[in-house]
Order: sequence, then structure tokens, then C-alpha cells
Amino acid sequence: MEPEESKKEKLAKELYDKALKLRSTNRLLSDYYYSKAYKLGPSIDDYKLALIAGTLMAQKADESSEVKKALYAFQLVVENSNTQALKDYAEKEIAELNAINTQVDSDTHLITSVSIAYPKEGFENAVIPEDLKNTYEKFIIKPIINKEKYKEYGIDSVKILLYGAPGVGKTYTAKLIAAEAKVGFIYVNISEVFGMYAGTSEKNLVKIFREAKKAAPVILFFDEFDALGRSRSGNEAQGEGDIQQRLVNQLLLLVGNPEYNDVYLMTATNYPWLIDPALRRNGRIGRLIYVPLPSFLERKKLFEFYTPKGKSSIDSSALARRTAGYTPADIKEIMNTAIMEKLAKADYSKLTTAEVKATIKKDFKTNTATPFFERASRELHFKIAGKHKIMWSSQSPIDMEERNYYIPLLRDIIKYKRKESLFNKVIKW
Repeated sequence: MEPEESKKEKLAKELYDKALKLRSTNRLLSDYYYSKAYKLGPSIDDYKLALIAGTLMAQKADESSEVKKALYAFQLVVENSNTQALKDYAEKEIAELNAINTQVDSDTHLITSVSIAYPKEGFENAVIPEDLKNTYEKFIIKPIINKEKYKEYGIDSVKILLYGAPGVGKTYTAKLIAAEAKVGFIYVNISEVFGMYAGTSEKNLVKIFREAKKAAPVILFFDEFDALGRSRSGNEAQGEGDIQQRLVNQLLLLVGNPEYNDVYLMTATNYPWLIDPALRRNGRIGRLIYVPLPSFLERKKLFEFYTPKGKSSIDSSALARRTAGYTPADIKEIMNTAIMEKLAKADYSKLTTAEVKATIKKDFKTNTATPFFERASRELHFKIAGKHKIMWSSQSPIDMEERNYYIPLLRDIIKYKRKESLFNKVIKW
């Protein structure tokens, strides 16, 4: 009697031959046979495995469903290949495929597929305060990693809202968390959720959650969430108000549905008070985490991180002192601009502190903190009594039970208003 393993290998070779013959006439069926062949025949050599991945990759521009097949095939190369060069090739292709985000049908405006990334870079080299890392560990990472234990104690889902100034790295942080938790990551571009036809946006939301459920465990990340879950205040024009009402109602159904508990929901916004209060309640997206501006030490590390090794002689401490209130995105752009200015002059010497200062003085006079804190201060409706006591106005959009989540932001606003930090310091060059 022929051994089971031998039968599998024989069938795998037959499937592989079929796939090869169909290559020129029916590529989709050919790809199907290729993938079936690999599943059945783990002894197929690296050359054939690379060919399978390569032919699947060629389909990605024609059929959005093929992106998933290609990702799967390349992942098999990484996990099973004995050749380092092939592994490196596959990892590069995976990175390119993961750059393809949500695919939308141009005629119906309906989302047809959702792309899933698997971030590898965790906290190890990231410039994040330790207390913030601990918060992420406590409320997101550990509940994901130890989900069964947490379920025993009644905690069966993760729903988080990150908020802070533009450019502080909320999306970047969410990807780091996915890597630490070792789960997939789906980034939702809010503009692609909205459709021009009635009901399209709601259908797109349902599609996203269903696709995320198929890929679970996964972090589902909505950036600029205030655009999607904006408060149903009734102040909008009739048509716009109706759309917002339907969107928020659909979100409430999805976010509160236990069917999606293995879809770990992370959202981000600059202005959380604009989001509908029903979405901000406990049991929905009830936990808010403030992502602050970088401290002096963090800015120093960021300048060092974005400095090309061996190509500069900058004083990172001096630059950190002069960029209070600047975000990580600001600092990255400052360094990129300074380097581009230098290279444009065909100057290939080391980048200096003076050159970076000149770039800040010329192109980055305004920091991100000023407009953000001014708007937050206007819209949150609070005042400072005595030295540190915070008094909330009856006009404040913040409910009593969630006010504690805003304390870190209010502390930064107080520092900004009293100029106790360097947020609003006039810099003399």
C-alpha cells in the first residue's frame, strides 16, 4: 500500500503540472492549482515555491482577491524556504503588498477588499515614554495576548481611542502595538468609507468589520475617527445630518456587537470631544488614551533617530531645546528638509546644527502645539481655579465620567497658557 505522504507528494506534482499547463490560458485556475500543490506537497523545492509566489504576485493588479493569495504564498516562502535570498525577496514583496490598502470599486464606491498588514517593528527602538508603554501594555497588548484569561474575568474586547495633537504618531503607535501583540493590522482610510450613494457608507463599514472578523485576531484601526463618528448634534444641513445619523447608528451596532470581540478596535482623533457621546461610553469606545507631545529627552532621541549615521555632527540637545511643542512628524520633516537643502547644493559634507537651525528658522517657525492647544482650550470649556484646580463649565462637551481621560491634555494646556514649558517660547537664533 502506498504511504499517505507519498500519495500527497504525487498529487502535489500532478497539480503543479496542471498549473504549469494552464499558465497561458487560465491564470486564475493555474494559481489555484499552484496553491493547492504547495499545501499538499511540502517537499516542492524553493525554485517552484518562488515561482508560485511570483505568478500569484503578477495577478495583484488585476484581481483584488489575488492580493490575499499573494500574501499567503509569500508568507509560505518566508516560513519554509531554506534559501535566505528567497526569504529576503519574499519579505520585500510582502512589504509592498501590505502597502496596498483598502480597494474600492470606482463605480459603486463599495469596498471590495481590505488589506491586512503584519507589522514587525515593536517598542524596542521606538521613542515612547515608559509610562505610556505601560498603559498600552495594560489596556491593549496584554488583553490581546492573554485573551482567554481576561475572558474568565469578563473582559472580552479591546476598544481604544487614541487622541492628541496632529503628528504625534497615533497611527505609528497603533502599528507598534500590533507588532507587540503579534496580530494583524488593518488601517482604514476614512475617505474610502464614504460613498456618494445612499447606504454605501454603512455597507462599507459592515464589509470592513466582516473582513476583519475573517482575519481575527486583528487590530482594526480607524484614523480621523471624528469624521466618521461625529456627534449627531442636529446642527448640520438636513442631508448631511441624516448621513451622520445613519453612520453613527451603524457604528454603534458594530462596535457593540460581541460577534466582533476578536476584532480589536483602535481609533484615533485630534479632537475626541467631537465624537458622538454614545460612541464614547463604556462598553463601546470608552477608554481614551492621550498621546502627548515629545518631552525634551524624547525630542533629543528623535533628532538622533532621524539623523543619517556618519553623515552629521549635530547637537541633538541644542535642537531639542529649540523645538518644544514640535511633534515627531515635525522633527522628521525638519531633518528631511535640512538634508534636501544641503544635497541640492551638492554639499556632501556632514550635516551641522547650524544648518538644521537655519531650516527651522526658514520653514518651521510655527510649532504644532499652538493651534492645537488653542482650539482645545476654546472648545473644552474649562477654567483654572487657583494654581492647579480645573473647573468645568456646564457648556463642556465632556461627560462627568470621562473627564479623567482629559486631565493629561488639560495639564499640557495649563503649561502652555502659563508658559511654564517651552511650548510658546520665542526662540532667538
